[in-house]
Amino acid sequence: MHETIEPLLAYTDWQRREWRGFFEANRSGWLAPTGANAAEKLATIASVVRHIFTAELRYVERLRGEPVTDPESIALDDSGALFAFGDRSRAAVRSYLASPKAIDWDTPVEMSILGKRVSMSPRKTLIHAVTHEIRHWAQIATMLRFAGHRGPPLDFLFSPVCGDPVRF
Repeated sequence: MHETIEPLLAYTDWQRREWRGFFEANRSGWLAPTGANAAEKLATIASVVRHIFTAELRYVERLRGEPVTDPESIALDDSGALFAFGDRSRAAVRSYLASPKAIDWDTPVEMSILGKRVSMSPRKTLIHAVTHEIRHWAQIATMLRFAGHRGPPLDFLFSPVCGDPVRF
């Protein structure tokens, strides 16, 4: 049932490990600005990482019918603590996928997003959450290059997902 999302979860799990190591070694990259036209709440690389992890958790909370976490409640100053929060958000996804609620994988669930009522299946919601993350990691890599930092090579081909990584 969840075979659609498993490779994407494995890929983003690997990306998170790689980025965690990068930011532990590159504090200045963690604090790098995202650019002049960035939304105020996404003004640093750290704030974009927080956005990735809190968005993932908030989608699970919506699917469960729970109150959603306030992103501003998660501090930005400690990359290790923020990645630990990301571990908890990913654990929430995996817990949801193992729950009886996930049996209705294609049955739409009504939820509020950006003040609007929408109806989406758990499949669409969680695939969106993971592709949202993949897109933001690519943005982070680009912003870091512009700021003079060389991040890890994180293309799917180089990951251990779906077989041995491609090596050049």
